[in-house]
Amino acid sequence: MGKLCTVEKNDELRSYMQALVEKAWPLVNWITHHRNANKTAVLVALDGVDAIVRHYVRLLSRERADRTDQCPRCASRNVRTFFDIAIAPDGAYFEACGECGWDRHPGYPEHDEERADEAEVAEASQD
Repeated sequence: MGKLCTVEKNDELRSYMQALVEKAWPLVNWITHHRNANKTAVLVALDGVDAIVRHYVRLLSRERADRTDQCPRCASRNVRTFFDIAIAPDGAYFEACGECGWDRHPGYPEHDEERADEAEVAEASQD
């Protein structure tokens, strides 16, 4: 947690996350090892662990979500983040401006090669 909430302004957030984990762990342990745990206790523990996982995911992705970038072309704040599974090797996020159309998409290498081949064929046919 120290790496996700490092600076002084994150003290409250760090304390909250540590308290959640410290309270959920004994409950989950009790449910795991005692026969008198009932369905309600299991559901409460499951909700607690689910909340912890969701909070950690938010903390891991907050660098991307908390940015207030401006478009380098038009200075608009209408910059959104998108995910493209086709970006090698396993997909990636990129930013795009909703005002002027600028984007930080890396392109598609296989399509770029095809375009280069087409351009060479077109040049050769003009000669």
